This record gives sequence, structure tokens and C-alpha cells, in this order.
Amino acid sequence: MLSLFENTRKEYYSNVIGKDTEIPDEIKDMIDNVIIAYYRNTGSVRKVKIQPTLKLIATNYLTQGPEKTFNLIRRLHPNKELRKDYKRKGIDIDAYETGITKTYHLKTDANSLKRKIERVNHEIDMAALRMSEAGISLEEIYFDGFDQLNTEEKLKALEKVVNEHEFKKQPLKQEIRGHIQTARSITGETYEMERDAEFYVCKDPLHTLHMGEFFNTCLSLAKAFDGVNAWASVIQTMDSNKNVIYARGTNGQYYGRNRTVLTDKGILCTRFYSNGEMNMDNAWIDYLSSYADHTKQDVIIPKICADYLIHVTQFVDELLDKIYLLPKYYNIKQRKNLIGQLIVGFAPHTSAGIIGRVIGFTDANVCYAHPLWHNIKRRDCWSRWIFDPPTD
Repeated sequence: MLSLFENTRKEYYSNVIGKDTEIPDEIKDMIDNVIIAYYRNTGSVRKVKIQPTLKLIATNYLTQGPEKTFNLIRRLHPNKELRKDYKRKGIDIDAYETGITKTYHLKTDANSLKRKIERVNHEIDMAALRMSEAGISLEEIYFDGFDQLNTEEKLKALEKVVNEHEFKKQPLKQEIRGHIQTARSITGETYEMERDAEFYVCKDPLHTLHMGEFFNTCLSLAKAFDGVNAWASVIQTMDSNKNVIYARGTNGQYYGRNRTVLTDKGILCTRFYSNGEMNMDNAWIDYLSSYADHTKQDVIIPKICADYLIHVTQFVDELLDKIYLLPKYYNIKQRKNLIGQLIVGFAPHTSAGIIGRVIGFTDANVCYAHPLWHNIKRRDCWSRWIFDPPTD
């Protein structure tokens, strides 16, 4: 029976990495994840065919190593065209890909327990948000007495509601369970620790692919969330204008992660993820400031948002004029009149804003800004700066 199982396993592996390919012990688990992701993702996303892409990465990584695989990806036709386009615009995409490496001394602090509670509450909020997207009423989720329950009781209550409902989209149900599982895993004592950690742009394609696995997020290739969003990790690995920044300790542990995208307006960051209770606030501030310094970017808002802002200014002017009998303030008629105006940015589920200045518009449905402008909006990452600003 074991022999049959092993032969079947070899057949599955040989279809991806070829026959008799040696797998070093230290990366066997990661190759296992790639194989699982290969058989789960049979289609293509955003013109990237997932199976051939995973096969390309795995076979070249095992035969050529990480550096040559990274350079191979850079030389692929879509990336060559992308690089030409960026260079025509005067954007140093080579510097973006190479990145910078800086070492920081990290340690836990008195706020570790507070951050742990914030992380648990965030996972509970995300589970509830996804449940509401599935059509479950907020009254059923946040029933009377919910706030008085301890964490485990809240998680059991959420699980009970999930189990009682039919889900049209099973991946959504898996994601909700994943948030509950993550909240449950954030337990135990908080220990005082000090470690040196390197912050760097990852140029190892196999490690980039595991951006979700290292942090138990929905971008995992195989294990967490059943690899439902593995395609996003593949695209992040394959596109030259996307990368992953890791904060990794001298002991090999991954402490932090952020995904970035290079645009013709600068570098956009996504949400920060962390493992453990290390305080990385000041380190991230310094690293991102150094990395994004050359972009010099301010806030750029989408054109569709500009039209809404014009209506808001007209409403405020009408209130001032007709209700408060005061002179109009904005007098804005066209988009260009918004240039130089101050705006307040909010992230979903937050109640504290960050000031920005409008300097232009884009056709994309996003707001371009310095990475820190976006990150400060996130209560689960940076909101404590508002109340307890970091000191030099």
C-alpha cells in the first residue's frame, strides 16, 4: 500500500518538476506546497496561466537555483515589455527590484498584549464582515450580549452562525473559518524578546511564492485557507513591477511582510502582516521612507472620486450661503479647481483620518499616495501612532 502511494506521489511530482529531480531537504515542504497549488489551480488569472507558471518556477529553481530563476522571470516577454515602458518613463525599475537591505534591532514592548488583542479583534471583525457579505444579518452576528463574551465564546458563537447557514460561495466560507482559526491561534503568553532583523526586497521566487504560507494568510499556496488565493502569490512573483518586502530575523524567522506595486506615480504598499509580538513600527517607518524616498509622491485621486468631491464642496458652499449666511468657501466648478485642496483619507472600519493634499487625477479607481499615508489609515497596523507617536 505504501509502495503504491509513493509511486502515485512520484507521478504527481514528475508531472511538475520532471523525473529524478532532487529536492533539497530544506525546501521539501515548500515544493510540496507548489505541487498542491499546481493541481488546485488549473485555469488562468489576469492572463497568467497558473499551472505552467508554477512548473516554470519549480523546475528552474531546482535545477538553476533562486538567482537564475529570478533573472529568468525578469527576461520573460511581458516583463521585458513592462521594463521598456517604465524606462521610457524614466522609472528606475531595476532599483525597485533590487531594493535595499537594512538591519534593525527589534524587541517586544509594553504594548505587545494590546496589539495581540487588536489582532484578535481584527480577525473577529473580518470574519463578521465576510459573514455579512454572505447575507447574514448583523443582528444575528452581533446579538445582544455578544460584547460581554470572552474571546473563545465569541469565536464559538461565530462558528455556530456559520454552520447554520448555507453558503453559495464556498471559498468565502473557508475564508471566514480561516479568520476564526487565526484569531484562535493568537494565544499564549507574551515574552520579552530582542532580535536583529533584516528588512529586504525578496529576490528568491520560491520564498516570494510563500508570502501567504509564512504568515498564515489567504495568499497561502496550499495549507491556510485551502490556497483559495494562491493565484495572487503567483502573480506577485511573476510581475517585475510587484515585489514582497520581508523582515526576517537572524534566527531565520519571518517577522514582517508587505507587498508593493511599482506604478508610474511611485510605490504602493498593501497591508502589513507580522508574526509574533515584535515592535516593528519605527523600523518600517525608516525602511519604507528610505525605499520610497525617490518617488516623492503625494496624493493622486481617481477622476470618478474628483466628481464626488466637487458635489461635496458645492453642498458645503450651499450650507454656508443659505443656512449659516456666510460666504461660500470652495467655489469649485471643475476638477482642476480641486488641485491643492486638503482631503481626509479613511480606511474601511476606521474612525480616524489622515490629511492629504490633492495634486492630480488618475483613470484608475485607486488613490495614489505615499505608502505611509495609506498605512496610517489602517487601525490594525498604524492607528496607535495617532495616540502614541514614535520617538526618535
